[in-house]
Amino acid sequence: MKKYIFTIISFILGISCFAAFALIGSKVAPDGRLIEPFALIPIGFLLTSISLIISFIQSTWALFHSPTKIDKSVFGISLALIILSVSYLTLSFKYLDYLDQQEISMIISIIKL
Repeated sequence: MKKYIFTIISFILGISCFAAFALIGSKVAPDGRLIEPFALIPIGFLLTSISLIISFIQSTWALFHSPTKIDKSVFGISLALIILSVSYLTLSFKYLDYLDQQEISMIISIIKL
């Protein structure tokens, strides 16, 4: 368990960044500027990605060198979270591409008129 301390801390900090962004919120200044703590989003993604990748590498290494029960659990959890993240990003990009295609076809139909 001691070897996963860095990954646990970075995962908690990454989730804390997302929670802080949601709690702080955003507002519009009187001059029309948007004021929000946007930097917390990429920092949160970076920290959670680092923790998932490092925990996957550490648990995979441990599986081949005297594995314990916690190593097997960490391997399964990190693998499941990586698969969920990749599928979420894939579906998000496909949906955004679909929206772009709809907008392009709408613009083309307006131009033809």
